[in-house]
Amino acid sequence: MEAKPISFLNMDEPDGMAVELARELQRCTGGKEAINIVPWARANAMANSEPNVLLLSAVATPERRHLTLIGPIFKSHIVAYAARGRADELRARDPSLLSLRSGGRRGSAFVMSARANGYNLSDAPPPPKVPRAC
Repeated sequence: MEAKPISFLNMDEPDGMAVELARELQRCTGGKEAINIVPWARANAMANSEPNVLLLSAVATPERRHLTLIGPIFKSHIVAYAARGRADELRARDPSLLSLRSGGRRGSAFVMSARANGYNLSDAPPPPKVPRAC
């Protein structure tokens, strides 16, 4: 999954902090395995069904307890943003703040975490745009 600056494709080549870490691990161990950036769902399925798969930059969640975590390689915080001038209004609506529609990166641990805490979060792709008639 592309997530700059952690992992992304740069002119069709894997790049980013996690890729640099993987290359350093390969240098130290003499490894020559391919480094691939794939969607999270596919990477997770590979790690759960194939031998010798290393997931870089996975978020620790209860569902991933069976994986051996060797990090952290970075820490992040989940934040919410509001349109300019609306933050006080939205805070005043709490706890109904949880029911407001919001979105996140499809299949990410951040979406799962927000949902587990009661937020109305969608990770569905946007509906296709329908061309308007002239």
